[in-house]
Amino acid sequence: MPEPALTRSRFYFPGAIACLLIVYIAAYAPALTGGFIWDDDAYVSKNATLKSWAGLVKIWTDPTARTQFYPLVFTSFWIETHLWGLHTLGFHCVNLLLHALNAALLWKLLKRLQLPGAAFAVALFLLHPVEVESVAWITERKNVLSGFFYLLALHAWLRFDPLPPPDSVQLGAPQPLPSAKKWYVAALILFIAALLSKTVTCSLPAVILLLIWWRRGRIGVRDVARTAPFFAVGLCMGLLTAWLEKKYVGAVGTEFNLSAPERILVAGRALWFYATKLVWPTPLSFIYERWHVDASVLWQWLFPLAAVAVIATLFALRNRIGRGPLVAVLCFAGTLLPALGFFNVYPHRFSFVADHFQYLASVFLMVLLVAVVAPRLTKARWIQAAVVLLSCGSLTWRQAHAYQNLETLWLDTLDKNPECWMAHCNYGNVLMARGDDDNAAHHYREALKIYPQYIEATGNLAGALDRMGDVAEAERLYNKAIAMNPGEPKYFYQLGGLLLKQGRGTDAIKAYEAALRVNEAFDVAHADLAGALMSSGRTAEALEHYRRALELNPANAKTVNSYGAALAQIGKSAEALEQFARACSLDPNYADAFVNWGIALSASNDRQGAGEKFLRALEIEPANPGANFRLAELLAAAGQAPLAAKHYRLAIQARPDWPAALARCAWLLATTSDATVRAPEDALMLSDRALKLSPPPNTPEWLLDVRAAALAAAGKFQEAAEVAGRAEALAREQNHAAFADLIAARKKLYESKQDYREGPPKN
Repeated sequence: MPEPALTRSRFYFPGAIACLLIVYIAAYAPALTGGFIWDDDAYVSKNATLKSWAGLVKIWTDPTARTQFYPLVFTSFWIETHLWGLHTLGFHCVNLLLHALNAALLWKLLKRLQLPGAAFAVALFLLHPVEVESVAWITERKNVLSGFFYLLALHAWLRFDPLPPPDSVQLGAPQPLPSAKKWYVAALILFIAALLSKTVTCSLPAVILLLIWWRRGRIGVRDVARTAPFFAVGLCMGLLTAWLEKKYVGAVGTEFNLSAPERILVAGRALWFYATKLVWPTPLSFIYERWHVDASVLWQWLFPLAAVAVIATLFALRNRIGRGPLVAVLCFAGTLLPALGFFNVYPHRFSFVADHFQYLASVFLMVLLVAVVAPRLTKARWIQAAVVLLSCGSLTWRQAHAYQNLETLWLDTLDKNPECWMAHCNYGNVLMARGDDDNAAHHYREALKIYPQYIEATGNLAGALDRMGDVAEAERLYNKAIAMNPGEPKYFYQLGGLLLKQGRGTDAIKAYEAALRVNEAFDVAHADLAGALMSSGRTAEALEHYRRALELNPANAKTVNSYGAALAQIGKSAEALEQFARACSLDPNYADAFVNWGIALSASNDRQGAGEKFLRALEIEPANPGANFRLAELLAAAGQAPLAAKHYRLAIQARPDWPAALARCAWLLATTSDATVRAPEDALMLSDRALKLSPPPNTPEWLLDVRAAALAAAGKFQEAAEVAGRAEALAREQNHAAFADLIAARKKLYESKQDYREGPPKN
């Protein structure tokens, strides 16, 4: 049959490649604009090892620096972080580029092996929606990078030992040429690079032996000897990863208490799940339903028995249909082996299957399916292929939308798997971050209905209830979380914060100390304990804990700022100024640190410098109550009443329950001589709000003085004189004689039916 004119054209191949790439980029366009999602914080956005050369050294020398020892992955993130910071577009583009390169390498590999339908198989791999999770998820750089080195290693091996067509050699493998032995070394180095990206690639030497058996019909002793170093390296990396999964990732607990028969059931069902998703890739979910495995249920045994039956049938038919189908199926199953349930991997806590587990394994079944189908297509096979690829592209485009942000990810997951307790909890976290505490609490409760022993949901529900004002229930839940896992310090720490807000400083200190007994290196627990100790007057201990916190994490701007505030409180102004400057250097957008820096400068009589810091804080955070209040104080002292009133009001708007801001604003509105600012009725209202927030016996004398001035400004002189008398008496009880004399002088004005006009009150 003559070749169609279309395919004979010299523009056919580059045109087809261009069209394929356009469809590819369009299919992944929704993910390109996506942000960081689950685990991306640990891998990239909050990964301290990506910030310095010391971190890069740690990536390579300390297997426990991150939860998984994949130094090439983290090195790629290190480079990208230094090139474009935390802009996610760059990370997504690299993932897309690596996936495209893997497709190109696969095409070269299939052409070398002379497999039918190579171009279509590669296009299918490029656009298939089961690959979305590996390509659109930044964290799964592990898959696309390890796949890149895996395919390069396989290319290098075939340069070292070119495999003849099946059955063309009857007497075993020929000796490779001496010049080809360098490719053996290259293959081993590239294999190690693949393992340092993700250890699922440890299946490569087994795949090589299967390819040898496919081509030659036998595996010789020489073949085993050549692949032995590959098996040894793969085994070592596999053991290290298995240890890290249990020790640091968290692949332990009741979810992993499966018997040997139950693990066989999981493996058999998983194999059929992955094969089915390749043929019918819908619906796809980030987290699939976790199966209930029961070895006493007979139908569950159908999955592993059917898998064994397929392999046995293909083996029996190898002389009739060739060894290729059996090899493809064995490579598929073998590449999936680390994720089939025989070994503990953390995601099995939520589901026994995940799309990203079959990134490499899917290639073998895709190639087999295409090799079987391609010769049977009609004359219009390119149209049929285009329909399949466009269908895959559209499904990929639809699935890529789920990876735009955390909200789209968890909503998509809950839509497809409403019983996913982890998705309920994580979506609750999204809602909490935006301040929607009621709905967050609802999703935490839903998670606990499905999984009552879910400690993260228990602790997070406590946090939501704390913010909603239900402190008693929040405290109960924190204690429940602690009882569920006394080895987790964060719940002691969070309980300490709750207790501290209730004014239970002693109990809060005990909670922080309990957190540090579990984890002495918990830097923020040291810092918050220091704050509680400062409030309790235990200054020396507080400073020690601040120093320890900074020793553990010197780059924590919040801790540096708090340490500076503590130094300022005990009169060490120069040291405090150094700490505030350092905090602002560590985080140039830390508004509160600029406010504290300004306060310290104001205390040193550098009002100009203080004003500059307050203004910088307001550039960062225009509604910052502290910056507005402190700037208003400076403006009032400088006689700029209109601007002072404006910033007092902004401070109150941002923090309506701040007695000092309410009182200062009331004083200005009551005592200023500027008619455009003077507002006696507003002064009365603000002073009344301040008094309600500081009821007797906790009402300070200066607040009563403000109230008296507001009453006098409103013409209520008798009541003003009465309140001023109470303020004077209280001041004398407190031995504030000078202030009492000032109040007495104002009282005389009120008794003579005159109001008081002056600047801010003496406090």
